[in-house]
Amino acid sequence: MQIYHYDVATGELRSQGAARPNPAAGEEGQPDYLLPAFATEIQPPSVATRQAAIFSDGSWTIVPDLRGVTAYATTTGQLTPITELGKTLAELGLTESAPPPAPPTRDDLKAARQAAVNAIKVTVTSGKEFDGDETSQGRMSRAVQIAQLAGLTSTEWTLANNSVTVVTLAELTEALILSGQEQARLWPLPA
Repeated sequence: MQIYHYDVATGELRSQGAARPNPAAGEEGQPDYLLPAFATEIQPPSVATRQAAIFSDGSWTIVPDLRGVTAYATTTGQLTPITELGKTLAELGLTESAPPPAPPTRDDLKAARQAAVNAIKVTVTSGKEFDGDETSQGRMSRAVQIAQLAGLTSTEWTLANNSVTVVTLAELTEALILSGQEQARLWPLPA
């Protein structure tokens, strides 16, 4: 005789096996088997993934088995491992969908904008690439003013790739204008 063992606390199917014959056999000719505690002769139903068979009140029931699944609390978004048998995600107040990320704060937006401004690089018509961050714009502005006052048409300059070269006043002015335009494009924060 086949028997099915179930968990004492949850009623969950644990194993199956053959019942042992009763050494103090009953009526002659009729086999008599021992039925241990927390075992039944009733065959459990087949279960699908994330289901378990539970024996309760003399019969088997199929219940959700989400143990081992990690889901998100619907109220807080906190990641929560499921350890309870027999409850659906909704009954546990959980969902498998990650909550949407929190919108960025104004400080986050400002920091991202500043990082973008710090990374400005511009390429002038001649193909030279200049750093265009705020500090570089200040340096370019002063260099253009000094060159104009001194009547210079070129000056030594460190380009974005850290190479030192001679640039014309026109190239430096173009780099300054392009840098300012890029900063103006980056400056407004989203509403």
